[in-house]
Amino acid sequence: MKQLDNIRGFCEAEFPGSISAIESGEVNGAVPKDVADHMRRTGLPGALVPASSGGRGLSAVQALRIAVGLGSASASVAVAFAMHGFSVATVASLEEDESRGTLKRVATENLLMCSAFSEGGHGQSLRQPSVAAVRSKDGYWLLNGSKKPCTLAENCDIVTAGIGVESSSSQALHQLAFAVFDRDRDGISSRPFWSNDVIQGAGSDELVFNNVKVSDRDIYLIDSQTAKSDRLDILGTAWFTLVLIGGYAGVALATIEQLYRLGRGKTESRAAALAAAAGDIESVLLASETVSQSIDTRIGYDTLYSILQTRYTLERTLTRHRQELERLAGGSEFIRPSTLTTRTRSTQALQFHPPFWRDQFSEINRFREEGKTFGFL
Repeated sequence: MKQLDNIRGFCEAEFPGSISAIESGEVNGAVPKDVADHMRRTGLPGALVPASSGGRGLSAVQALRIAVGLGSASASVAVAFAMHGFSVATVASLEEDESRGTLKRVATENLLMCSAFSEGGHGQSLRQPSVAAVRSKDGYWLLNGSKKPCTLAENCDIVTAGIGVESSSSQALHQLAFAVFDRDRDGISSRPFWSNDVIQGAGSDELVFNNVKVSDRDIYLIDSQTAKSDRLDILGTAWFTLVLIGGYAGVALATIEQLYRLGRGKTESRAAALAAAAGDIESVLLASETVSQSIDTRIGYDTLYSILQTRYTLERTLTRHRQELERLAGGSEFIRPSTLTTRTRSTQALQFHPPFWRDQFSEINRFREEGKTFGFL
């Protein structure tokens, strides 16, 4: 597929080995440590870090293409890249003096970040932290709780965590606080959680905090009623969603490409089915490229609305074509584990990343009809 080949070529030019090492079998996409080491070795941690902080400062359009290329080679690498990118965007949304050199370290030392923010769930708030911070007698904060699943839980270098901070005047928790600190702090551990063979290499296990000591310098308190809170919501979610779209579209296009190579498109009806699937996915990518230009220039709630709608369109597109792609793969591929069936199943994981359509559609519709800003349940 010419378009996919061009995107892979772009990835290799920007990050040598990012695609070829996976396709040649040098990287086991089902082993989390291999995935993390591959990302560090090929310079991917600094891809989305702004140039002002020493990173590559890729534009949103470029980031989308990188994600497509990574997804075409490994769904695990694409998901890990997306989750790392969410943390990068979250820290980048702070004022430059607040980032305290974190992003510069990420870019220059090729460090990976994990996102231990609330996972959410149908009817469950994304802003309800699962990690609590309580002030200790020596003036530090002690973090307790866990996040599951947490991509790169065992193999990240820096943790970004959504936390509930105990108020000095009451027992209320400040829900929009988050912390940034090194993974090697005492009291941090991981426990097995992800038991599905799909996207296994992303290492999405449980990250556990047991009296993890952090300082005021590691914690950012964000007032939910301020523009800074809006910026956190918009930037982090927009970049994360954009890269997710690219990654899962890449997985799906690689599935179609593999079916062509296996000769599954020889009859007219089968060729039509593959062409329809490829065309629908490429149309979503074209829409994503259009929206991504707004991320670079004038990002706001209208951009967030558009990128979320594009993501949900891709979800429906992948669901609509999955059954036909599995049928074209054939019974033998279904019976035994194979790259083809794993790829096909991987495309359905997009619908399980928050924010979920079922929980967001009323907020999105209100924005469409009334132009009101929207948040996440």
